[in-house]
Amino acid sequence: MASLIARTLPRVTVESISAREAIRVLRAYAVGNDTLSANMVISMVDKSKKRGRPRDPIRGMTVLPHVFGTPRKIVVFASGPEEAAAMQAGAIATGQQDLVDKIVKGEIDFDVALATPAGLKEIRTAGKSLRQNMPNVKRGTVVEDLDEAVARFSRGIQFRSSPQGSVNVAFGKVDQPIEVLEDNLVHLFRDVLEFNLGAPDAFIRKTFFSASQASGCGLEVDCPELIQQAIARL
Repeated sequence: MASLIARTLPRVTVESISAREAIRVLRAYAVGNDTLSANMVISMVDKSKKRGRPRDPIRGMTVLPHVFGTPRKIVVFASGPEEAAAMQAGAIATGQQDLVDKIVKGEIDFDVALATPAGLKEIRTAGKSLRQNMPNVKRGTVVEDLDEAVARFSRGIQFRSSPQGSVNVAFGKVDQPIEVLEDNLVHLFRDVLEFNLGAPDAFIRKTFFSASQASGCGLEVDCPELIQQAIARL
């Protein structure tokens, strides 16, 4: 039923509206507690490239200040005081070989395994047992700052641009206060702007908002004030 309603929604054809107005419109069209997404069209110009060649696609991760999804479950291989620090940061379990044994036996339901450098040394022979769950420097799962790493891997939202410069990222739910959604947007814009290679206020060329089930209602949004707030946070 929800998908049928979404397909019958009229397409909004206004040129551009403010972020607040767009959120209000999407709330009216939303089916249930829809997820709101921002689709940004960024500049792919890179003067270091040969003329006519675009920059490489950007990819990153943002940790929004206001949570709206289910956090991922994190386990941490650590030793000594780092175990307590990992639990305080939000990990669901810590340990060394004892944690390896629990994972192999299927006793722990988790999404991501991290390790401190000291913790990695303690399980360096467990690669065959852990397989894809073995923390790895290249994947960024060997960490030193536990507070930052646990927050990033549990609540982080990955983003990547298409070759044409389109970046699509969820930033909240329709039932969250507008002030909360705007704060998430400013934080998201800031993290995307970190990849800028030219004038910051020209990097995000266009922004469109949409709701997960109201697919026929994509709105072009004019949000210079939010982008200027994001630039101020860089």
